[in-house]
Amino acid sequence: MELIKPNTKIDFIGKIRYALIISWILIAIGIFSMVVKGGPKYGIDFKGGTLFQIKFLKQV
Repeated sequence: MELIKPNTKIDFIGKIRYALIISWILIAIGIFSMVVKGGPKYGIDFKGGTLFQIKFLKQV
């Protein structure tokens, strides 16, 4: 099974302008989204588990 034929020629260097434009648009959308939503939200991503509290009769 061949996904790309053996003699296929794709001009990647010729398409660099389009790739850069798309990249800059996606970066601008990401920055705009962070500004609109008030910046990155730093917090605890995972809450859960079990809490153990131990009480000793004598001082340890």
